This record gives sequence, C-alpha cells and structure tokens, in this order.
Amino acid sequence: MSVIRSQILGCGAFLPAKVLTNAQLVKMVDTSDEWIRSRTGIERRHIAEKGENTSDLAFKAARAALANAKVDVSEIDLVVVGTTTPDETFPSVATTIQARLGMVRGAAFDVQAVCSGFIYGLSVAAVFGIAFFIGKALIPEDTVADWTRQAKADSDEHESMEAGHEAAHVGGLSIEEDGYTLSPIKAPGSAGQRGELSFRVLGAGG
Repeated sequence: MSVIRSQILGCGAFLPAKVLTNAQLVKMVDTSDEWIRSRTGIERRHIAEKGENTSDLAFKAARAALANAKVDVSEIDLVVVGTTTPDETFPSVATTIQARLGMVRGAAFDVQAVCSGFIYGLSVAAVFGIAFFIGKALIPEDTVADWTRQAKADSDEHESMEAGHEAAHVGGLSIEEDGYTLSPIKAPGSAGQRGELSFRVLGAGG
C-alpha cells in the first residue's frame, strides 16, 4: 500500500534592509560582542521599519518561495503561518497573505508555537494533505519583536540580544507518494514556564 508523503518544493526568505550589529547594540546595553556571539551566535539582526508588519515580511518571503519552487499561486491549497506577532488579532496573517497573493480558494490560518512555529506549521500542512487531500501549501514563519523596548527595559541580556531578529521562512509543501513522512512533535507540559520552553522532533525519515 502506498504511503502519502510530503516534499518541500522550494524555500524563500526576506529580511528588512535595516541592520543592527553587535557593535551598535553594545552602545545601548551593558554587554559585549563576545558575550552575544558565544551565547547566541548572533552577529547582526535585521530591524523592520516603522509600519513594516509581519504580513509584509512573510508575503515577500512567500513570493520568493513560490518562484523558487516554480509553483503558481493558483496551485496553493493551504496557507499556514507560524507567528507570535500577528499584525492584529484578526484577520489572521495567513488570510492577509492569501489576499495579497490573489488567492481565491483554499484555507488559511495562523499557528502560535513560538520559535518552533515552522515545525508545527509544516506538520499541520502535512496532516491536512493526508486528511483533506491538500495538494500544495505555503508555510511562512515570522516574528517581529519590539527590540527597542526590550533592549532598554529588559534586565535579561539574552532577551535583548535576540530581540529584533526578524525573518520569514516559507516552504512550499507538496503531498506526493515519493517524499518524507513526518514524525510526532512533542513539548513537555512541565517546561512551559518562561525561559524553559522546549520541543523535540523525533525520528523524521522516509
């Protein structure tokens, strides 16, 4: 019996033009370039301009992913966006992207799973493909942080170092017989306190 599997057809990304380097950041908070790089690996972060929202970043990444996959928007059946910073509570970022892409069919919704939003979005899209015969899906993930507020007020340096690292990642997912199956995703409920959230992806393979 054949098994329905998922394939990533293409990827796209977009970063805001404005850049904040560690050298610039150390003038704002009590830290150092070595401290930041040794603990986070971050050397620079991209900062969204005023009025540049999550949907703006994700939309541009979505277009890049479609071009990379050589897939027309008319072929997309599902948009799942992983974000903790939507433009507003409703409508969802996914439906905003859907409208801007000119989609006139399919489903669209957001998933809130913090840093693991893309992993959860990918899993949800794969399950939709199996259960509802979804052919192709877009899975953007994006977060826009208020780095100025955190850098000035947050006593936790680690928070300030990571704030403002805005990017969007999009995978075009196609449900085919030749591809990969997704394994269960897990997050221990006991680790849900601030600073202790974790997740695992087990045994991914064909």
